Amino acid sequence: MASTGQKRATNYLFMLPILVMLSAIIIYPIIYSLYISFHINVGRPTPAIFVGLTNYFSLLTDPDFWYIMKITAIFTVAVVSLQLGVGLSGALLLNTKDLRGKGVFLTIFLVPWAVPTVTAGLIWRWILNADYGILNFLMIRLGVINSPLQWLNRPGLAMLAVIITSLWKDVPFVILVFLAVLKTVPSNLYEAATVDGANTLQRFVNITIPIIRPTIMIVLLLLTMWSIRAFDIIYVLTGGGPISSTSFIAYTTYRTAFKYFNIGRGASMSYVIALFTLIIALMIIKYLYSQKRS
Repeated sequence: MASTGQKRATNYLFMLPILVMLSAIIIYPIIYSLYISFHINVGRPTPAIFVGLTNYFSLLTDPDFWYIMKITAIFTVAVVSLQLGVGLSGALLLNTKDLRGKGVFLTIFLVPWAVPTVTAGLIWRWILNADYGILNFLMIRLGVINSPLQWLNRPGLAMLAVIITSLWKDVPFVILVFLAVLKTVPSNLYEAATVDGANTLQRFVNITIPIIRPTIMIVLLLLTMWSIRAFDIIYVLTGGGPISSTSFIAYTTYRTAFKYFNIGRGASMSYVIALFTLIIALMIIKYLYSQKRS
């Protein structure tokens, strides 16, 4: 019979192809991009010049970089809060027993999630067009506004347009996840609370929230990461404008590296935002584990 060592060696041998593939498509690009972040003139005819942490220091002392971080944070907080609120409200509504046509509503809600993000950006670019967009047309007909709004040409409205598009695209995912976890809440808990005189809000706060809190935190983590890395909607809908008002960190990284061809600075920018994202993720994960232990 084969010894334990031989079995272990055989297991590693079978794992070797997948380890090599993962190293080629994941680990090597990470290491190489980190290497690039310490250089300038990467990819140009002149040799790359090692500058150490200069790219990182120049970012951290650049007011434009902190402005980009600020608008990214504003967008992330706004859109994630709305996605969680609207998504949880929609899931609670669809989880109502006496609601008719839940299947139809759920199907309609899932359509935006099935649409590719680039397509969603193009759809909303047509909807929000100042000259022939359907949104301005409806608002004028209803008397809400007197003249067309320049949704994509004014900084505040452009930010709002990106938030609306992100909500339309990602809220169905939130609804689906929360609806699934709400189905696991035992109905006898609600019945017992009702007998004890608890109203709807008290049942929601004392029964529903504690049970679905881990799911809320996981969805919060996912939405936060997606919002920080928002790129395709920005690229299609606003192009980072107007006046860089929607040039969030992921889009700025792309533009720095591949439009201005400052690849070293773009790589360092990507690692700075990865560090911030990791910190946020660790905070949420730590909270999840603390709740499980308590």
